[in-house]
Amino acid sequence: MLLAYQRVNCLTINKCNMTLEFFAKTIKEYAQSVGFVHDKNGIWRKNINLIANEFEQNAYCGFIREGQGPNGPYNDFSLCFMPEKAGDSDTITACAIVLVVGTQQFMYDGNLAQSPYTRRRFLRLNNNSKAYYKSDFSNISDKLSELTTKLKQEHPHICQFDERFGPLVVAYEVFDINDDFTIDNVPFEIKKWICTYAEFRGWPTNDKQRNETVKVLSQLDSINSKKAISDDEIYNILSKDKYIILQGAPGTGKTYTALNIAKRFAKVHFTQFHAETSYSDFVYGIKPDTQSNTLIYKDSPGVLYDAIKDAMNQDVLLVIDEINRANLSNVLGPVFYLFEKNTGDNRKYKIKIGDIEIDQLPEKLHVIGTMNTADKSLAVVDFALRRRFTWITLRPQILERKDFRKDIFLDFEDIFMRHATDEELNLQPGQSYFIAEDDKVMRNRLKYELMPLIKEYINEGFLRSAKDEFVNYFYNKIGELMYE
Repeated sequence: MLLAYQRVNCLTINKCNMTLEFFAKTIKEYAQSVGFVHDKNGIWRKNINLIANEFEQNAYCGFIREGQGPNGPYNDFSLCFMPEKAGDSDTITACAIVLVVGTQQFMYDGNLAQSPYTRRRFLRLNNNSKAYYKSDFSNISDKLSELTTKLKQEHPHICQFDERFGPLVVAYEVFDINDDFTIDNVPFEIKKWICTYAEFRGWPTNDKQRNETVKVLSQLDSINSKKAISDDEIYNILSKDKYIILQGAPGTGKTYTALNIAKRFAKVHFTQFHAETSYSDFVYGIKPDTQSNTLIYKDSPGVLYDAIKDAMNQDVLLVIDEINRANLSNVLGPVFYLFEKNTGDNRKYKIKIGDIEIDQLPEKLHVIGTMNTADKSLAVVDFALRRRFTWITLRPQILERKDFRKDIFLDFEDIFMRHATDEELNLQPGQSYFIAEDDKVMRNRLKYELMPLIKEYINEGFLRSAKDEFVNYFYNKIGELMYE
């Protein structure tokens, strides 16, 4: 269970003189600039003018769901700001920004809490920093005990929200206030929370409000948090770990990346697995000599045997495309034993492959396998084999090139972000589907590639809640019905 906690480090001596009242006023005014209207689309609550002991226990200001009272118990998701004072003064030194469920728990937000999209909205707030999030925003039974200890150590005067609300807190950040600020220069750390909550609640209703929200949220990572891994990074991992798997959805460039990396090797062997691939095909076997007048058999070295032979003298790369299309137990047989990264000196038994006997694969042999995570009909890779490879996931990426249809790519990403479970995110079509030199090519790709792919997903039981949206999307884009 993960809970969000982020602390912005203070690099300067705190010289802030921001008062409680001014802080609360600024928070409310900024929220109004992105569409908040008290008593219409939310309720503003403020409880900060308290004596010392009560302040640490009860001080907060923030926004709760519309339709509730100005005080007392409330339900559903709220965004609260809980300040820390400098001793007995009225000056704020830090503030906890908290996404919390009311003490009356869920009345209207239950379905939203179960939606992965709700969690993904707030995951964006973890922008290049250490953070912890509840992995399930509908879980209001558990809390992270380690976090309570850490918070008490670093901010003992604002830990009351964890003590009072505990499991009801689903995400938060502690922000050190080092400078005064106004409505015109609200810190980004505060803006990003208010704008995310504003987007979540649908506050913006005009262009000015929407533009401010978009401007702030565009500075965050993609909601899918898909950070590209470079070919150099993959090559460095391959050099160290020897055996890697590039996995990902169709179109994410698995084979393309493997072949790019292959250019760095003097010798490359390539094979593609399929349902009928056997040990004889891949490792070593015998085949009838069709040129002979009598039935005789001759040795038939497989691609692995050839790669092993070559790797005794030079660096070699073996690329196994679509590695999970075959029955891996049958294909590897006893050579499964050889795919071990850290053998030590404990190898006593050798495996015979043709005319060679080895107890481990040559140091100069490197292996890249590619695996399509979208094809659920393929062989399952067992845990023992998984342990022997390093797994690298290639995710859909925005490409900075003129023929990349970024707008359509983002349309698909948005639908997946709003409807897909964590597992179904592995089905999102990759960037190669959205490379098209003109509108006609892109239209044909939507009609003959993407629409059939999405239809197959839905028919297999995936992305069911997105069915109507995809039907409408394809019809509006290309005038074609996904279902007649």
